[in-house]
Amino acid sequence: MLKGIAHRLPCSRFANRCITWSAVIVCTWIGCWSVSGQTTTQEKQPDSKVVTASHTAPVKMFSQPATAPWELLGDLSGYYEVEVSRVLSHPYANIYQPMITATLNSALRSTPNEAPTLKQFGLSLDEIDQLQGGLTVSYRYDPEAPDGQRSSIGLNLNSKAKVTSANPVDWPGFINALDFEKFFKHIVGSYPALAESDLETIRETLVKSAEKSRVYTFDDDSLQASKVMRESPTETRKAIWEAVSGGAVTVVYDIDQTGEVPEEYKEQDGLNHASMKMTIATETAAWGVDFSQDYKTFQVRFAAVPKEGVSMDALLEKFEALKVAFADHTSDEEATQQFLDNFRNAKVTIVESQQSNGKTTQAYMLVEGECTIDFFKLMKSKDTED
Repeated sequence: MLKGIAHRLPCSRFANRCITWSAVIVCTWIGCWSVSGQTTTQEKQPDSKVVTASHTAPVKMFSQPATAPWELLGDLSGYYEVEVSRVLSHPYANIYQPMITATLNSALRSTPNEAPTLKQFGLSLDEIDQLQGGLTVSYRYDPEAPDGQRSSIGLNLNSKAKVTSANPVDWPGFINALDFEKFFKHIVGSYPALAESDLETIRETLVKSAEKSRVYTFDDDSLQASKVMRESPTETRKAIWEAVSGGAVTVVYDIDQTGEVPEEYKEQDGLNHASMKMTIATETAAWGVDFSQDYKTFQVRFAAVPKEGVSMDALLEKFEALKVAFADHTSDEEATQQFLDNFRNAKVTIVESQQSNGKTTQAYMLVEGECTIDFFKLMKSKDTED
């Protein structure tokens, strides 16, 4: 059941670094976005989990059925799903495809006489229909940090992923050519300390399970840098995945916190401080992104579940504080500024707890916003400036 928010509600932002080839794709931009909601009075809709946002574009977004990646990937503390070819068809994302391809090519083992490429194995980013995998997000507070940065957010993709391509890919050839150390340590950001002989054993295992095909599930527990990722998804996590899914990108994750943050601790920057307070009050978060066929309109959905001991009112209060911190935020990038301006009319609701598979889900905050940006005009303007 949805409960409307009767007072002015606010803006949210979450920042993380882009990594691996899914980052390519926007999904794991989990970059920074901001939304602010306005006072609205809503009638209750008992049988709906998601409030349908008003669309300014003629194309209906978030129209794909919700998926269940845990059924394929097993128990993990976070999941992502990206419609890669669709995302890369967007003009603003497509300009990064050569750079991403070059980065991935650099993770292939080469000799003085040969430098293999993705294309050699039939692998092309714009032909990847879907990429699914697991990820972990952690917040760390360390007052003794050697670099002086007491708090930080880390994001890692694990080695379990399913790739679906439009055309068959030579997966055995690709795996044989892959430099695991470069790929996992420098691109994915998560790499265990294993001897070269162990890596070759893993390579042989992966090659045995691979064949030339459109679908391949990359999975080997030996490549997991941490075993804490093996957690059964709660009904609440499944519910918020469903609430934000149906678009081009969907992400859900638990926030694993290390170190208690003292009440008196304050980040030097007000925006970072507000973001930190929101982060440490959140147990699980989910994001969904979709865009129209004319590429001028896109929508973002965000859901947040308060941590144990944090009330929904407290979470909304921190959300409000984050909005205030963003009030005077400006960007040199015209697209980013338009994005921030458009999202001042996002809709904020509370999805109340309900029964699911014999269990009670937690209540969560759901934010939906839409933004219209003429990317073609912006790109043309940028080309003229250059």
